[in-house]
Amino acid sequence: MIDKNTQQPMGEDPNQQPIQQPNQQPVQSPLQIPIDAKLQDILVEIVLQDFDRAKTARDNREYGKNEKGIALNFDGWMKALKDLYYGNRLFKNIPWKYCSNRSMKISMAILEMLHSRLLAATWNENRLRWRPGGLEDVDKVDRIDRFMFWWLMVKYRIRDFFDGWVKVAIGFGDVATKLGWEVREYDTGQVDTTPIVGPDGQPLVDPMTGQVAASSEKRIRREENTTAEIIMKEDIFFQPNAKSIEEDPIIIRHSYLYSQLEQMERDGQVVNMEKVKENVDKFVVLPVDVPKEKIDMLKQVKRRNIPVEVIEWYGRYDFDDDGFEEDIRLLVDRVNRVYLGGIPLTALTKNGKRPLDFTKFNNRIEAPEELEGLGILEQVKELSEEIDACFNQLTDANTISIMRPGYYDPAGDVDAATLTMSPNKIMPVSNPTRNIYFPDMNIDTTRLLNAIRLVLEFIERLTGASSYVMGKESDIVGGSGTATRTQAIMQSAEQRFSTPAARLQAGAARIVSKILDQIQLNIPPGMELRVLGEAGEPLFKINELTDEGISGEYDAYLLDDPSLGDKNMQRQLNDYLYQMLTQNPLVMADPLKIDHITRDLVEAYKSQTEAEELLGPKPERKDLDTPEEENTLMIQGDFAKVRALVPENHMHHIMVHQELLHSPSFATMPKGIADQVYQYAMAHVQEHQAMFQQAIQNAIALKGGMGGQQGQASPMQGNAGGGGVAPGSGVMGQVQNEKRAGQSGPTQNGIA
Repeated sequence: MIDKNTQQPMGEDPNQQPIQQPNQQPVQSPLQIPIDAKLQDILVEIVLQDFDRAKTARDNREYGKNEKGIALNFDGWMKALKDLYYGNRLFKNIPWKYCSNRSMKISMAILEMLHSRLLAATWNENRLRWRPGGLEDVDKVDRIDRFMFWWLMVKYRIRDFFDGWVKVAIGFGDVATKLGWEVREYDTGQVDTTPIVGPDGQPLVDPMTGQVAASSEKRIRREENTTAEIIMKEDIFFQPNAKSIEEDPIIIRHSYLYSQLEQMERDGQVVNMEKVKENVDKFVVLPVDVPKEKIDMLKQVKRRNIPVEVIEWYGRYDFDDDGFEEDIRLLVDRVNRVYLGGIPLTALTKNGKRPLDFTKFNNRIEAPEELEGLGILEQVKELSEEIDACFNQLTDANTISIMRPGYYDPAGDVDAATLTMSPNKIMPVSNPTRNIYFPDMNIDTTRLLNAIRLVLEFIERLTGASSYVMGKESDIVGGSGTATRTQAIMQSAEQRFSTPAARLQAGAARIVSKILDQIQLNIPPGMELRVLGEAGEPLFKINELTDEGISGEYDAYLLDDPSLGDKNMQRQLNDYLYQMLTQNPLVMADPLKIDHITRDLVEAYKSQTEAEELLGPKPERKDLDTPEEENTLMIQGDFAKVRALVPENHMHHIMVHQELLHSPSFATMPKGIADQVYQYAMAHVQEHQAMFQQAIQNAIALKGGMGGQQGQASPMQGNAGGGGVAPGSGVMGQVQNEKRAGQSGPTQNGIA
């Protein structure tokens, strides 16, 4: 504690001279790779050389020509695609000034429709599943599944990210993603005070106030979350013929504000900020009459918002001369050629792989393996511009037929500059039939209309973006408009986009897997208290959501969606499956299967929450013994615990119990024990057979009642020949209650 009178630490001699500290160099962050200035310069040259090579290779590709016949480079090609989407057109004055120059924005309409269609087909959190990477990870799969569902839906809200991600992928043909981790701190407005104690452990008293001395510290709220950043096509650079985002050098161009780089320096991600400051100050302009004492302050203020172009390089380099090329990430100030930092990927990801993903919507036929996709905007560009041209010609034809150009005799008394047309207006002209002439300008627009229909038909065939896909009958192409024809074209459109949708699904699964990798590396403590159910109950036990509790390798995948996200088609599929499966005895014999297909049907029309309110919580088989566990109980002689239950899979139990009786281990058992096990196992098998037959008869009776047949038994009634099952006794509920009550099984040969 500092004494206010002597300005010295309390308890020390005020005459003692303060210890002179030597000049200390800034402590380097443990994240940074330890290299000297010479190696920093070498790495800067490597990064800039790769950048120039990648940019040159990209500009040398063929991107077509503009309307003036000039070859387009990459930047001109990207601008043309964006102008096509937004409907921006160059000014024109041919054939006359202010002629029609509108854009119908056909490309925007197609892209927006396909985006809404494929977003639902690409990302559906209810179809997300996890696959373990090894046997040691099998036990944690269910934990990962439940935790990641909460993280993606509640914590990160990943659907907003996939909304833009799918649109970029469809429009430009590919999309790059960078995954990361962010930490944000917020001032809560509260202060924590801590008493200051002396060497004897007793609180110190402030002599000025007479109160216990205490230190104050702001209470900061810390929030941590994963990040997923879409890297636009013009900001990512690949080496010529690059095919892998994990193996080839990858360059990302950023534009950071100086204040952002300062924060990155505090986080240990950036170094050499003094060099950056010197170059940034060259662009700081101050008024002439600024006082000298305020120059540094004004420079600091103006410096904060100056952008700095930074190159982010992913590649391999043996920076420690151990004979192995490590995967690292480098940051370089491109304009000023300043090294800004290098971090090994083992400090950025748990598995040491790059936190990057690259997904293609469609492949280019000349280079299907390279990192370059083919997008919808490029596919429909020519056809969209043709429709705009036809429409503008239609508009101009209508304009010129209404406001026809004319001729007049310059030697007459016509003052053309003062002539204006308006309804019910009469203008004095001598001999108008001879001095003024308006030629007939009737233009046949039928050919233009037919051309528009033809182009739209080509667009439908190219993209599947017809009005059939949007749920209504098309007027572009003639035909009967029957339901069969409509369904056929809709199925054709689904087949057209099943492959691109599968590519997007695979990319989404890879991104989710990399998000889990970031969580495994950076998971904050106490997550078990944050992950709660709908009723506020904790979903995980203590220490289940730690770096050890979620460790392992897991791959995410998305189940195929036959409806491609179409709600109406999903309802039709669920209706059809429900009608078919409710007539299947294997399904009707298992209440859990009946609950499953019923729940799917309700969720197709209602939300998952509404389905749970209607049907109750989803039942699970975790309270049921597996047939293997029942075999073990019978071998141990614990026959009272082995009873058949209605929710069990009777066919599976019968097969497993029969395999036990024919196994080599059963043949080596002592004869007396083997006889008892055999007798009870056969009795237990007959119990399963009786329940299975009862379920079949109930299904047949239900089917007969639905078909209007007479004389069929009620599904709830028993069967007199049910193999020991009492008729009309409510056997399914009775057997289950008896087993839970610990009652013995069926008696056979004196065995209870």
